[in-house]
Amino acid sequence: MPQTTDIILNNYGYMIDPGSPSSPGYKRLQEGFPEGRTDRTTITDFIGGQHRHLQLEKDKLGDSLAIGPALGSQGVTPWPYQRSTSISAMAALDKPNRDTAIPFAIVRNRLYFAVGKSLYAGVSTDGVGAVTSTSLVKTYPDVITDLCIYGSVGVLIGFGSAADIIWRNLSAGTETVLSAGERAFHLTAYAGYAIWDDARTASRPTVLRQVHGGGIDIRRIDHDPIALTVADAYAYIITRQAIYRYAGRVREIMINNPAYTVGGSQPAQIPGMEWSGEYEPFYQQGVYSERDDYRIFAGFGGRIFSWLAGGVQEYNPAGDRAGWKSTGLNGRRCFGGTVAAGYLVVSIESEDGDNELWAYDGTGWWCIDRQAMPAPGATGTWCNPLPLGSGFSSNSVGAYNNVMVMVDGTNDYRTYRLADQWHSDGTYLTSYPTSGQAITSMLDAGERDKTKAWRKLGCVFASPVRVGNTTSTDSVDVALDYSIDAGASWISVQSTSKVGNTLPNMNFVMESTLSGITSRFIMLRIRWSSVVDWAPILSSMWVEYEVLDNPARRRKWNLRLLARDQEVDRDGARLAKTGRQLTEDLWQAWESDTPMTFRDIDYDTDPVTRTVRIVGISEAVNQPADSNRWGQSTITLNLVEV
Repeated sequence: MPQTTDIILNNYGYMIDPGSPSSPGYKRLQEGFPEGRTDRTTITDFIGGQHRHLQLEKDKLGDSLAIGPALGSQGVTPWPYQRSTSISAMAALDKPNRDTAIPFAIVRNRLYFAVGKSLYAGVSTDGVGAVTSTSLVKTYPDVITDLCIYGSVGVLIGFGSAADIIWRNLSAGTETVLSAGERAFHLTAYAGYAIWDDARTASRPTVLRQVHGGGIDIRRIDHDPIALTVADAYAYIITRQAIYRYAGRVREIMINNPAYTVGGSQPAQIPGMEWSGEYEPFYQQGVYSERDDYRIFAGFGGRIFSWLAGGVQEYNPAGDRAGWKSTGLNGRRCFGGTVAAGYLVVSIESEDGDNELWAYDGTGWWCIDRQAMPAPGATGTWCNPLPLGSGFSSNSVGAYNNVMVMVDGTNDYRTYRLADQWHSDGTYLTSYPTSGQAITSMLDAGERDKTKAWRKLGCVFASPVRVGNTTSTDSVDVALDYSIDAGASWISVQSTSKVGNTLPNMNFVMESTLSGITSRFIMLRIRWSSVVDWAPILSSMWVEYEVLDNPARRRKWNLRLLARDQEVDRDGARLAKTGRQLTEDLWQAWESDTPMTFRDIDYDTDPVTRTVRIVGISEAVNQPADSNRWGQSTITLNLVEV
């Protein structure tokens, strides 16, 4: 049945004032926000490091490569210098294994480490006249299970149950058995004396042997150790189920004199020595851990760091967040780590399946190198980082590198210079690699679910000082790219070359206008290449965007209704209600603020009953002084679809 009135509101019909072209009595339009809002997101002050996949902290980067902090983390620059070399003496001997930790010690500024049955001397740190390559010290009949510095000039070497512990004087090149019959799987030096787990056939590893000037004391723990180490001024015994901590010392005491006899000349007691204190539980894991758990266990920056449950964890001894907490670096496996040149350096297989080297500066992680993970059974995994101090590499180009990384199954290794160094001949050695790239996390402008139109992007290079070689005339290439598919592909928008380390070349802007680029996320990338001894410092990255809002798709109406006595409908029939009744009904409906049904003027062709609210109302009477005309008014309504 056709609708007989112009509209039906709250189940009653009303007629609309015909109005005029300049003042229509009926208007229907959309309700919502403007379609776009232009804004900018900026990344500055890179103190948080990398490894943020989706934007959270505004100043943390995604998984970049070969860049590090500059100007107190207010910028980033290519870092660190790297070089590959090999140990010729290892070619015919045992090779490093990525699943086996390499024992090492720094003695008199030189690295010593063991692979299989062989003891090696790394590069020296003494400067002029120092040894510039890694050399073989000695190959023993049995596999070296552990070693540690001892007596300032030598190392203790353990061979498990195969042979006695020996002390090698590295200055004199001599060896002596520490104590006849004593054997160790793991050992460490603490407070000037040695501690080891008992590897004698008749004993068990849960017995800890602790030497002192008068003999050997013992302590007992509940589980077999997998490592003994010293960190944060404590000795730690690491087992698969728990970690124990020890802070005892060797002290002088009076002991009974075995030569004493009543009436004899010998005193009843004589001076002796013993270890004080007992091992206390430090961390109880309770279940058998993963094979690579505790592959790292090191003191750094006043905290203990360890690989545990698939990530690098930090132990905080006090405060609201006391205990173990994640540092933010996770992966499938860990292949070792060390502390060198003010960084914690670790080798991992990433969650993405790459072999990566990461360095932690106390505030954030920086990826210093990356390669595809070798296939199962293949060699080539970077593993077992070892500290070099400020040592030499195998040639002058690689002099003064700080960390050494072994290559699984080969006699190769890589070295990295984590800090600039002064060569003994007066040359300033920078820590730049040949290239690097800074990549943002997936930027979402704080509205992850909305599509954005990316309008403009850019970066700022800024520094008040010239870092690196201030006399360099090297040309450095810099490029700006972006990606809208999570880094699967990149589009380059601008590149430049800067020749010479000058202040103008340290301070410049790169930017580009985009057109028709829409997505929910965007990533920016800065690439440095052709780097030798200087590079401009990236201090900011930014992108301008317009959020393409998806507002609520609602209709609204501006209506001017006739409220008159004897008003007629479309068929010429009079409406049942008087003008005053029509007016009162509309005011009451507005006052109640309740949704009501509404049929529009085109209901016959679009038979949809909608739900609306009256959000605005006004009444106009032509001659209000004439009471006879109070029933002849015009009501203006503002309706909004619910």
